[in-house]
Amino acid sequence: HTWTHHLITALNSEQLVAEIKYNEAIIYKTIGKIPLFFRPPYGDNDDRTRAIVAAMGYRTVIWNFDTHDAVN
Repeated sequence: HTWTHHLITALNSEQLVAEIKYNEAIIYKTIGKIPLFFRPPYGDNDDRTRAIVAAMGYRTVIWNFDTHDAVN
């Protein structure tokens, strides 16, 4: 995920890396581990963003079932 939950395809490459790195630092500070997976906000991704995420050492994961848990 990212810190601000922007659509990542609308971010430039530097902004995307900064978003992921900030989250990574917070997670590492909290639990002492660097995440292995990245779920893009709203499932928004494309070839460019997947390549950036992969180059950072993450595996992109997408869901295939919506529980509608955000409703109400």
